[in-house]
Amino acid sequence: MPGISHGRQVITRIFNLTLKVNRGALKTIRAGLFSANPPVTRVVLDLSEPQAYQIFSVRNVVMLKVGPLKTAGAGAQIAEATGVKLTDAALTSVSTQTTPAPAPKPPVDVTFQNGLLRIHTERATLAQVLFEVQRQTGAEIAIPAGAESEEIAVELGPAPAREVLAALLNGSRYNFIFVGNSRGRTLQKAILSVR
Repeated sequence: MPGISHGRQVITRIFNLTLKVNRGALKTIRAGLFSANPPVTRVVLDLSEPQAYQIFSVRNVVMLKVGPLKTAGAGAQIAEATGVKLTDAALTSVSTQTTPAPAPKPPVDVTFQNGLLRIHTERATLAQVLFEVQRQTGAEIAIPAGAESEEIAVELGPAPAREVLAALLNGSRYNFIFVGNSRGRTLQKAILSVR
């Protein structure tokens, strides 16, 4: 059964989704589990011909706008040069044909240097902040349910990681325990639970 642990072996369900669209150049959308740890979902757009694209990010949502190329005959040139059928052409193969949208400012800026952690965000969720802290420090942080809906704005650090995380979580609805050395320069694990 999916999600049941048998000793050390964990069985998980790998999902695959195919949605037929047949609208304009977009034929199908395929989605599936790309990586279980960290959890990553892969989404593939099957197109009848190469398309220009723009990527937008708003809070926890990523939007992809697909439209026709402005350069005439670019699809045929790409197909001839690469030998790839148009239905298999990757969106990145036409990126040199279009001007990409400016990269959006990341919602959270986390740095970790010489044992000192710094967090700056004007509008990010607690889950985004904790994920970036985990990524930068290498610490194991189980992000609690509900953290993805709590928006925060902070400027903390640079200071030892434990002090910065304690300042971030003090007054929140979470109890927390940190595992690491007593001086706070290393953080191995952060355990959070709802009060």
